[in-house]
Amino acid sequence: MIKRMFVGYLTPRDERQMTDINKRLAGLYILSFYLTAVIMAVSLVMDIYFDNGLVSRGTILITVLMMLNSLIYIIRFWHAESVTSEVINDLNKKQVIHHLQLRTLGQAVYFFVFMTAWMIFLNSLSFTAPADPIGKVILMVLIESILFGLLMYVVGRVKIHE
Repeated sequence: MIKRMFVGYLTPRDERQMTDINKRLAGLYILSFYLTAVIMAVSLVMDIYFDNGLVSRGTILITVLMMLNSLIYIIRFWHAESVTSEVINDLNKKQVIHHLQLRTLGQAVYFFVFMTAWMIFLNSLSFTAPADPIGKVILMVLIESILFGLLMYVVGRVKIHE
């Protein structure tokens, strides 16, 4: 019903038409997800730059929206059959787990690089407090990246079924 009202069709749709609608809505969701992240980052930078380090309610609400959006995505796809990986034997399971480990390592490195750059950028804009030393920022982000990588591994491991 919600999909029918959102898209705006009045008559029933066949399977091909519904597949097309679902594909377009999925693309729209992904686009809006990333655009929300960009808007959140721009809003935060503008708040820090123009408001002497104060973060506005709007930026906080966009951040909460992004977090809720991510949480709903994780909950909806946690045990979804369409995103689980079926393993047939031990060799296949080892290959899938190895692929998961490599992907998790890549995600942790990606998180580390961009979060380090982001934290250094935010420290350079600090108007009220002295900036943290680079070594402290890197150590803090390294710990966060390891925890993020472990979390992504657990989420991926849950999606592997024998």
